Amino acid sequence: VEGPRVAIIVDDGGYGGPVTETILALDAALTLSILPDAPEAEETARRAAERGFEIMLHMPMEACNVPGQLRIAMTSEEVAERIAEALEHVPGAAGVNNHAGSTFTADIEAMARFMAAIKPHHLYFIDSRTTVDTCAYDAAKRQGVRAASRSVFLDNKSSADYIGKQFAQLVALAQEQGEAIGIGHFRSATAKVLPQLLATLKEQGVSLVHASELAR
Repeated sequence: VEGPRVAIIVDDGGYGGPVTETILALDAALTLSILPDAPEAEETARRAAERGFEIMLHMPMEACNVPGQLRIAMTSEEVAERIAEALEHVPGAAGVNNHAGSTFTADIEAMARFMAAIKPHHLYFIDSRTTVDTCAYDAAKRQGVRAASRSVFLDNKSSADYIGKQFAQLVALAQEQGEAIGIGHFRSATAKVLPQLLATLKEQGVSLVHASELAR
């Protein structure tokens, strides 16, 4: 693909309902990141893969209140076991990004254990950048894991205006730098405005690609 490229990751998948149906009905190269402990994680992953979406594991990391999170106190074996279990719930995952993780992604030793655990699964990693102190990208490079970082959060506020502005910022970054990664969420406001926003990419000369294409 020539010209500027954007990847859009939609986080917190696996809960089903109308928002999921709206997103799964889109004909777009979105990347859907699914929480392993969500009640409909496996079904969402399978259906999304059938429809041509790229699947990611949305891995809970310290500090968050989610069962099954990775914690900095865990051994390499515990981290590897937790990753393997999570992947069973998200079949077909091509990559991983962090859910929360401000404590975990700032800890270089914990991130080294994490990267060593995902490497045998041939997964790429996208740093959601939930802290300015993140060392995730550096840890990935050291372990030879393909990686990239989030450029823009699209929907920290659930208003169409806000999401539109963030989307415009994502496009501007891609035009300036050649590529950019946006992260949104399985939320009704996002599902509602995303189709219109995606329809504007072509006229702006920007291609929508899966996150794996921007990980290196």
